[in-house]
Amino acid sequence: LMAVIREYAQDRSRRRPLNIIMQAEPGSGKSHFIKCLAGKMSQEGVSEVTFNMASFRGVDDFAQPLEAVRNLKVVDKLPLLFLDEFDSSQTNYPLLLPLLWDGELSVGHSKLRTGKVVIMLAGSGVQIGDAMKNSKGMQAANVAGAGKLTDLLSRVNGGELTIPGLD
Repeated sequence: LMAVIREYAQDRSRRRPLNIIMQAEPGSGKSHFIKCLAGKMSQEGVSEVTFNMASFRGVDDFAQPLEAVRNLKVVDKLPLLFLDEFDSSQTNYPLLLPLLWDGELSVGHSKLRTGKVVIMLAGSGVQIGDAMKNSKGMQAANVAGAGKLTDLLSRVNGGELTIPGLD
């Protein structure tokens, strides 16, 4: 994972976000992992911004974490935007699509652009793994809201990470 992030950071031709998906059970250490990853890569200019999607009520809620991402860019850091519990509501999926594709989100009357950023989507729902397996096998997903989830997963261009259960 660190090698993928390093390669992305050094490739000046890449402008779109590097999107990585992490699957893990609740309480298995997703947030701790991100803090450790950012800490380990801090000498290379990586710094994390965390936003818990379970508290997401509307697109305006993205203003603060995206401003934090932009502030890191100003001081020449590579932001690692950790979107925890992105799968807490299927209504989140369409809102995330432009952010994952263009690194851009319309908030109110302004467009917030992130520039080069690593976006780590963390979820714990079983439907994520099922949808990824189905899409890799070129099969239709058979869960509610699968269309937008499939669109979202199609934007994962940096790989998958699965943290095993604590058992």
